[in-house]
Amino acid sequence: MSFHTLSIVIPTINFAMNRSNIEYLLTSAKSIQAEVVLVLDSCDLNDFEDAKRLADFTDDWLKVVQTDAQNPGGARNIGLQKCTSPWITFWDSDDRAYPDELMKIVLAAEKES
Repeated sequence: MSFHTLSIVIPTINFAMNRSNIEYLLTSAKSIQAEVVLVLDSCDLNDFEDAKRLADFTDDWLKVVQTDAQNPGGARNIGLQKCTSPWITFWDSDDRAYPDELMKIVLAAEKES
């Protein structure tokens, strides 16, 4: 059972190019205490090892997984399987995040059952 209210799946096919924005997304997710599943699609070993190093300092709220789906839907589905929270959202690796607004929506939905 998860202690997180929300899981965020972030698929990326080009980790190196999107790394700085992924770090921003991770910071945004941490600010709302979300679980994150970062899915590296068709990445090389160096990128995977780099992403795993990001997870080393996250107290288990960040999971890094690897796939060769070679498409966003397949990568999202792999991430979805790793989520443990009752609420799940998907952020693309080049997205901007609005974590506070997202949590307002989740909390309002929970309040309304």
